[in-house]
Amino acid sequence: RKTHSVYVVELAEEVRTEAGVLRRHPAADPSLPCVYVGQTGKSPEKRLADHKRGRHASKWVKTWGINLMPELYERFNPLTELESLDMERALAASLRKNGYIVFGGH
Repeated sequence: RKTHSVYVVELAEEVRTEAGVLRRHPAADPSLPCVYVGQTGKSPEKRLADHKRGRHASKWVKTWGINLMPELYERFNPLTELESLDMERALAASLRKNGYIVFGGH
């Protein structure tokens, strides 16, 4: 059943000042936001709220998460759990290739 989703969270610009972020992303386009890519069995909105509350949270989203960027992921959802895991990796790789600094996307 298609009960899962991928999602993308825009991160605050300040994340770029964290140690090693720019060094690890030398090809990043400074005009693009930093993002976090994940997958979930909840709605992206509920998953973002969990991150912000610290529940199974990525430190990147808990500390610097601003909002969802549905224009980058909506067209892929809904997915099966396996599809969401594959799409999470593929979407993160695609965004990196296009100049985004991407966290998550395992």
